[in-house]
Amino acid sequence: MTQEQQHQMPERHAIDNAEKAISMAQYAEQEIERAREASDPHKLQAALGKLQTAQREVREAQEQLSAQEDGHHHQELVQVEEQTVSALQNIDSAEDESLQPKQVR
Repeated sequence: MTQEQQHQMPERHAIDNAEKAISMAQYAEQEIERAREASDPHKLQAALGKLQTAQREVREAQEQLSAQEDGHHHQELVQVEEQTVSALQNIDSAEDESLQPKQVR
């Protein structure tokens, strides 16, 4: 393995972790929505747990991305970091919405 390939491995790893964390957050948001639609407090509690885990994972991924910013994949790192910021905002919204009672139509 060349020196450059070895140097890029942590960058790729950080990007992969961030993408996985973003997917985890999106899935948790969907679980919250399904639990709210079903008006099931047990499912909602489980979904909130998944959401909190996803939030931790996204924050950790963000830290990894920040540590790699001087590397070869700079533009991709910046884009994925922006996606993690968006994911955290979505997590906050989903968490806030989960605390609101479902509107009865």
